[in-house]
Amino acid sequence: EALGQKQLVTAGTLADTDVIGYGQTEAKACFTVLHYCGGNLLDKDFETFSLPDDPEAAVSSLLKQYYLSRGSAPKIVLLPFAVEDSALFEQLLEQQCGRKTRLRVPQRGDNAALVALANKNALEEAERISSRDEKISGTLQLLGKMLSLDPPRRIESFDISNISGTDIVASMVVFEDGKPKRSAYKRFKIDNLKEQDDYEY
Repeated sequence: EALGQKQLVTAGTLADTDVIGYGQTEAKACFTVLHYCGGNLLDKDFETFSLPDDPEAAVSSLLKQYYLSRGSAPKIVLLPFAVEDSALFEQLLEQQCGRKTRLRVPQRGDNAALVALANKNALEEAERISSRDEKISGTLQLLGKMLSLDPPRRIESFDISNISGTDIVASMVVFEDGKPKRSAYKRFKIDNLKEQDDYEY
C-alpha cells in the first residue's frame, strides 16, 4: 500500500532499476528485491533466513547469488549499504549478462527514499515470518503437552485407501518444525493381501 500511495519517482527515471532492502527482527532477517521499470513497481522477490552474524556480509552474498543465478541484471541496483568487492562484481555481471550494471548506495533524495521503503518492506516480511514461527512453536508446545511428550519436531501422517479391498495405496505426509516438508512426502502401493486364517505381522 505504501509503495502504491507514494510516487517517489517520475516515469523514466527508474527505467530498469532494482532496489535492495534488508530488515531483521530478533528472530528472522529478510532480503528483498523490488523491481522497477518506467518508474513503476513491477515485482518483488524476498528471502527470509536466520539472523546472520554480519548483515552486510549476508546481503553481499545473497546479492551475488541472486543475480548470478538469474543470469540477468538491471542497469542500476540501489543498495542499503556498500557490498564487498562491488567493482569486481559489476565486471562479473557485465561479462555474464552482456550489459553494464551499476551498484549504488544513495545517501539522499528519491533513491534513498526508495531504499528506505525496501528496508521497511523487508522488515515487515521478517516480522510476519517471525510471528508465524512463534505461532507454530506455541502450537507444537501445546501438542506436546497434550500428548505428555516433548514438542514434536517431526510428524508423519499416513492415510490408506482401497477399492473394495483391492488397489491398496498408502500416502505419507511429513511436517518438520510445524511446516510441511514436501520433499519427504511418499506414496506406497501395497500388494493385495491373500485371504488366510492367520496373518503374520
